[in-house]
Amino acid sequence: MKSKRLIFTVIGVVLSLAIIITAVVLIVTRKEEPAAQTEVIAATYGDITITEEEYSYGYMSLYNQVLQVVQQYDEYYPGYGAQYYDTTLSPADQICPADSLPEGVETWGDYFSYYATERAVLIKVLYTKAMSDEAKNMGFQITEEQQAEMDENVETFISALQAKADGEGITIDEYIAANYGFKLSKEVYEEQLKREYISELYLVWYSEYLEGNITQEDIDTYYLQNRDDLDIASIRAFTFYYGSSSQGMMPSYSKEEAETKANNFFNELSDEQSFMNAAVKYAPAENSSQYGTYEATLLPEYSKADLATVSSELAEWVFDDARAENDKLVFDLTEQQAYCVIMISELPHKDLSSTSADVRHLLIQYGDDKNAAKLEAEDIFANWQANGGTEEEFIELVQLHTDDVASAESGGLYEGITSASSYVPQFLAWAIAPHEYGDAEIVETSYGYHIMFYVGGDATPKWEYDIRTALAQVAYSDFYDELYNDIETNTVKEQTVIDNVNVENLKMIVEYQNKLNGETTTTTAAQ
Repeated sequence: MKSKRLIFTVIGVVLSLAIIITAVVLIVTRKEEPAAQTEVIAATYGDITITEEEYSYGYMSLYNQVLQVVQQYDEYYPGYGAQYYDTTLSPADQICPADSLPEGVETWGDYFSYYATERAVLIKVLYTKAMSDEAKNMGFQITEEQQAEMDENVETFISALQAKADGEGITIDEYIAANYGFKLSKEVYEEQLKREYISELYLVWYSEYLEGNITQEDIDTYYLQNRDDLDIASIRAFTFYYGSSSQGMMPSYSKEEAETKANNFFNELSDEQSFMNAAVKYAPAENSSQYGTYEATLLPEYSKADLATVSSELAEWVFDDARAENDKLVFDLTEQQAYCVIMISELPHKDLSSTSADVRHLLIQYGDDKNAAKLEAEDIFANWQANGGTEEEFIELVQLHTDDVASAESGGLYEGITSASSYVPQFLAWAIAPHEYGDAEIVETSYGYHIMFYVGGDATPKWEYDIRTALAQVAYSDFYDELYNDIETNTVKEQTVIDNVNVENLKMIVEYQNKLNGETTTTTAAQ
């Protein structure tokens, strides 16, 4: 767990009503009359001031985040949550397991105390940036829909708290202070919720702003510097195992037999079709027909890193600039105890496939007569084109004729297809190839004949999309880390004020945990 990231995890979810209503509510009733309050400063960062109420909110927000993590652990691994945070102990009495903690931060109490300030400052700085003229001039704005959603969620939540306060016969300010943080009031709490929501909107927008300002020159430069990590290649492979490492349907030979068979296979190769023919010949008789399909021996669109997980030497050979299509190699995979025959199907190249694609298809399965299936697909396709070739007509034909029952109702629609999707190679290759709306073609796969119709998607070439995304992530991380590090370095904390809030919030937490566990725990003095 990276402590710097935990203090500000997707703050927009704060205004998700389901999370708000199920968030920790410390059922503690305090009916003391509130004294007149003056603003007490807990920390400063430049012109930004953090009041003790804002610090208290940050402290309890961190506590609630930790409890949510505990609940998630226990949901999937009952009892495991206590290894992360033990609700039978005070935060001040248990070690925090976070990574890279600052010097002097050891317990969860230390953690809440240290990071509550950073969290409060970070939110206030981001909120200030969001509401600035500079952000407005750069294009940031809160839409009417976003404003309405925020107002509605806050109002719903505050109304729920009001009802709880009324049920206990106390004011809502007393209820919030007793359950959500020392000295918090309705006004401050409501303001903090809205600031978190707006800060998250700003962060999302700023990330998109950074991505939109990456130039083609930036992308091309990055590609030239990192092409070995970005290019993809396709190879064909057939394996002869020796020793006891046979996998799946393949037999195991002695090492000498495996090497001889691999070399014989190699000598029969001239192109991809000869590779598929050899695969049928050398596969076990009972499975040979399966090796005649296009995809049986194909390893499509592998990166150098992907191949390196099998063999770094193999990866270097495939991605060597000296390679040509149909180059072949017998490779001894000693760790897998196998000789592998390799042929280059596609040389290393940019991934020109669409980032994502939506397609429709109409499947005619082979059945007992492959030729009849082909003729049926061609007849349907020709008649559809003759009648205008519209998407509406295509949907009707799918519902009448397709053998893909699962997609019949949706008109054969498959959405969000990417190069990583698990479709048969020919279907996938057509779907993510560059297309325009309405492009159509018959594609043969091991399932039969697919009449394909391109609906749309993100046509950005994947290599370009991946680089733009990577550069944007670097720029965003630099922005966030620089801001956070400056806050951590230059925030001045009023420790006496902070210690006082810590004492009260620790009491509140321990009282809640006592009720939660039905037993008594003890608290330690504030850090």
